[in-house]
Amino acid sequence: MAERSSKAEKERAFKAVQDIIDQYVQLTKNLERPLFDYQVMRDCKLLDATPDGRTVFELRITDEYSNLNGA
Repeated sequence: MAERSSKAEKERAFKAVQDIIDQYVQLTKNLERPLFDYQVMRDCKLLDATPDGRTVFELRITDEYSNLNGA
């Protein structure tokens, strides 16, 4: 059975993942040609992260993610 992480460990993991997302958005927001990744990273909401590398995200699928068929 996996060890349970302390609250402090989970908070550090969450902050580390959120920092990566924030840094990516800052580095790519002014590109002449926006990347798909930018849209995903900008729109995702981090809900949980664990020290062993697992994460949970929420991503609302909006019109920006539709295709030519409207799907």
